[in-house]
Amino acid sequence: MKPALLCIALVACAASTRSKALTDTKTAIDAAAVAYDAYDKAHQLQIVAAAADKASGQTALTQYRAEQSKVEQLFVVAYQAIATALTVNTDPSAATAATALTNLLAELRADGVVP
Repeated sequence: MKPALLCIALVACAASTRSKALTDTKTAIDAAAVAYDAYDKAHQLQIVAAAADKASGQTALTQYRAEQSKVEQLFVVAYQAIATALTVNTDPSAATAATALTNLLAELRADGVVP
């Protein structure tokens, strides 16, 4: 094989591997979003059901929504990282997307959500 063709083949293979990794990362983020949505709805209903009265229910929901806001921000960061990695063809952008996914999944596991 000619050196130029070998170089093109290696670049194409690397691009394909990167593309698959990014696709897998986005799929994992999407799966986490579905799992979190189900958890979130059920958890808010549990908070309301466990409340002794309206005021305690509202307080508990306010506290939960502060945590919910942090998780939602992690989703925003993860999706933005994927968008960047898909448009900026660099290794650091792919690494940032992978890190965003890792951080998101760690938070979801800490909250009891298993995507």
